[in-house]
Amino acid sequence: MNLSVHLTIVHKDSAVIAVDGELDISTVALLDTVVFPMLGRGIHHLIVDASLLRFCDVCGFRALTTMHTTMSATGGDMAIAAPTPALLRLMRLISLTSSSVPSTPIKVYATVSHALRHENDRSISLLTRAERPDVPPRRLPVKAGCGPGSPNGHRHH
Repeated sequence: MNLSVHLTIVHKDSAVIAVDGELDISTVALLDTVVFPMLGRGIHHLIVDASLLRFCDVCGFRALTTMHTTMSATGGDMAIAAPTPALLRLMRLISLTSSSVPSTPIKVYATVSHALRHENDRSISLLTRAERPDVPPRRLPVKAGCGPGSPNGHRHH
């Protein structure tokens, strides 16, 4: 299973992460290796572009929920833009059946443009190439678990 994660800094404290492929138990570590270091670099607002996400299992959605909870706890926020019908269905199902749904709902926008315009009621414009750090896209097949001791600290099922 493959996942590509493309990071674009759109403002000094905001970024868009485009996920392309399959977000599941074998690829969540890649997402974690891109997202969590950003928190230490001052990124407090994150939009996940899910338009090219072909598959997401419960472990993948748990990783998104963990990102959301972590960002909320540090005064930031995370939103999902352009979710596929399958991702929306998974989000609804988990919200109806799970007690581990975040207390602050994850914002969902129809498009990345809509999310950029409305996130935190502020306009976020794209930085010029000279103003943003050069962050290459990553495309790696990653093998990782959801169990104790794995990078994301979740349980195996």
